[in-house]
This record gives sequence, structure tokens and C-alpha cells, in this order.
Amino acid sequence: MNFQVLVDKLIDIIPGGEVGQESIYNGLLSAKKYASNEDLVVIHDGVRPMVNDKVLNNVLETAYEKGNAVTSTRVTDQIQVATTENNSKGYYKRDGLRKVTTPQAYKFKFIMEAYERALKNSNGFSSSSYANTMLLDQGETLYFAEGSDKNLKLTTVEDLDIFKSLLKTERTEWIKE
Repeated sequence: MNFQVLVDKLIDIIPGGEVGQESIYNGLLSAKKYASNEDLVVIHDGVRPMVNDKVLNNVLETAYEKGNAVTSTRVTDQIQVATTENNSKGYYKRDGLRKVTTPQAYKFKFIMEAYERALKNSNGFSSSSYANTMLLDQGETLYFAEGSDKNLKLTTVEDLDIFKSLLKTERTEWIKE
């Protein structure tokens, strides 16, 4: 299935919360007026401006089939476990790791009920929590949709330098996907 995403008018402007989770929940509360239980809700970070149609279609297709989807890419860097002495005595094997990003897509009823459970139990709303981590903490299974490493999160000066370079660069024939 190929989803064509069309945004043709602004429906609401929703105030954000103190942490990202509150902002997402505020958006879900607003969507409650328009969404049916089976509608797909897409959550995306504004600090990831390079999302493309292919990534968005991947996450929507997976969520349509499985009920939820988190955009992810393979981990290519080595991840080591840091000790309190700022050294390492262990590492994670890359073949079992995925880097999860946004967009993420969920059936409306599924994600709304998860947020309501999180609020009731007072968990999943810390500054480092997100929809996907909250769901994993609740014991849910999440499904991966293929993302892109170009979908950068712009948080550092170095990220902005890479972003500006990507905007100026065209892919050449010799680079394989």
C-alpha cells in the first residue's frame, strides 16, 4: 500500500507541555475530536526536518499492518557500556540494536489508551521519555519501519553543519543505497 499524505489545512494549534510527552498527549487530546479508533496518528519531532516520503510511507505501511511502527535504522557505531569511572568494560553487539527515531505511527485507540494508562500510573512522562519508551515500559511490542540516517536530529552545532551540507549535496551515481 502506498500512502499519500496530504495536509491541506490547519485544524488546531495545540500548546506544548513542559516535556515532550505532555506535548504529544495534548496533541492526542485535540485529535480525539477528529480521529476514529483505527485512524493512524503520526508523531514526529520538529527537530528532524529531513524526513522524506519514503520514510513516512514505511512507517505508515508498517503501522497499518501491525498497529504501530517506529522509524529505525541499523546501528553502525560500536556502543560501549560506561562505568561510573568513565571507562568501559563491556559493549553491545550491533546486530541486535536499532536506533529509533521519528516519525512514529500508532492506531489512535492504542496510543491514546497507553497515554491514559501512563497518566493514571504516573510513569512515562519524564524529560527523556517518549511514546515508544513509554509503550515498551508498558510491555507493548513495537514494530520497526525502515528509516534514514539523513533524518537528522538537529541538536548540536555539528548537526547543523551536517544538515547544511546535506541540503547542498546531490547523491552521485557511485553511491549505492
